[in-house]
Amino acid sequence: MKTLLFILFLLPSTALAEEGTVFTEKEILIIAFKNNASFKEFKLGVKEAQELQKSNSGLYPWLLNADGGFRFDEQPTVDVIQSGTRKSTVFQGGVEIIKQFTIGTRLSARLDVNRSSAEIPFTLPGLNIDQIQKIGPNYGTSLSFNITQPILRGFGSQLYDIPLASARQKTSLAELQLNRQAADLVNNVLQAYWQWVRANWELESARARLKRTAWLTKTTDTQIQAGTLAELEHDIVEQQNAVAEQALLSAELAVEDAADEIKKWVADPDFSPKNIPKKVELGNMHSLEESIKNAIASSPELQLFDAEVDAAKLAQVASENDKKVKLDVIGSLTQSGLSEDVLDSLGQVGSLDFTSFFLGLSFSMPLDNSKANHQNESEKIKVIRAGLKKQAAELALKTQIKKAFRLIHIQTKRAHISEKEIVLAKKNLSAIQEKFSAGRASHLEVMQVEDNLLDAELRNRQTKIDLVLASIALRRLDGSLLDYYSIQILK
Repeated sequence: MKTLLFILFLLPSTALAEEGTVFTEKEILIIAFKNNASFKEFKLGVKEAQELQKSNSGLYPWLLNADGGFRFDEQPTVDVIQSGTRKSTVFQGGVEIIKQFTIGTRLSARLDVNRSSAEIPFTLPGLNIDQIQKIGPNYGTSLSFNITQPILRGFGSQLYDIPLASARQKTSLAELQLNRQAADLVNNVLQAYWQWVRANWELESARARLKRTAWLTKTTDTQIQAGTLAELEHDIVEQQNAVAEQALLSAELAVEDAADEIKKWVADPDFSPKNIPKKVELGNMHSLEESIKNAIASSPELQLFDAEVDAAKLAQVASENDKKVKLDVIGSLTQSGLSEDVLDSLGQVGSLDFTSFFLGLSFSMPLDNSKANHQNESEKIKVIRAGLKKQAAELALKTQIKKAFRLIHIQTKRAHISEKEIVLAKKNLSAIQEKFSAGRASHLEVMQVEDNLLDAELRNRQTKIDLVLASIALRRLDGSLLDYYSIQILK
């Protein structure tokens, strides 16, 4: 899987912060990715997982251990020729290099050096001798090599690489979660943006309707004063005007609510979208078969289930190893030296004169494997469950994609029907205008037909927005949403 480092938008970034800037939907996405706290948190999660993976890549480094110290002992002695206190002084130090390999082998090399001296009481009462005999200082050295090789439990790189494999899985999981979070953010921003566009179009329609009803009210009052219309006509058109004013207030509130929804996703309380598109473009859509195929291959949800299966399999390997008998081969080789001079003692080690060699086995086995057996069975069940969850998710995803395609199909038909409705409404308006010119239709009748045309045009726009929202939802399902909006995940 690609390593996620940052999100690149193939868009210019010069028109982001100026007052009054006209924003496109892609530029709004840039602002959302720049500000959204949840997305930033997921990006940090990827970086954290990558650092953990790097740390586990060096899980078995060469280690250098060193130790040293001073020891002073006093021991009481009573025998034929010794009586008193024996005193000894030892300065000692050592350095060790250790290496653990991924197949389980452990090697170490250790050099120890010590300096010792002693004071021994020497007493012969019959000869009237009572003195302290000093020994040393003497220098001792020891060079040892040790190896431990597992041949049963704990053997093989598959076991010792489990921490690294687990860290890699966590990185992959974080990347998938970031990918899903990015797709969710794009989906939420675009849904909010197009709802805002819908609200603005409805506001335009409400303003046009109120403008016409206001004109009709004024015209009606003029005709009433001229005596060509009854007073009752004023109340009729006034009611129409009140309805139009109510619709305008509702439309204005809907625009404000939709703008607040966009502000929530771009994480900027002062942000104000300003561009209202005049038309809607859907772009090229995949076929149903292609969408299902792409979804199975690239859906973040299904890939997350794959990661869960892999993690369960790793845990199963570790639990199976815990059930095995442990048998290690142990070997050691030690060279020793002792002299009144430290260089002489080291030379004795180099001459290989004083050698100690050990070769043996270390064996251990659990007397009760019930805990390990239950743990292993639990891990096996996790693997099966993860696989079943993926199957269920894959089936649900296919069903959702089919529903999305049906919705797009229906919305497309609705759009075609609304276009025919507009054509018919325009013909009816032309006809009623001719009747009005001939004195066979009233202003109210003309306004009603004009309202029908406005409603048809608004329904056509709303249907196209529904079609856009359905296409966004489909691209979210089949994993193509980020690519469609030129959002690329780069190495």
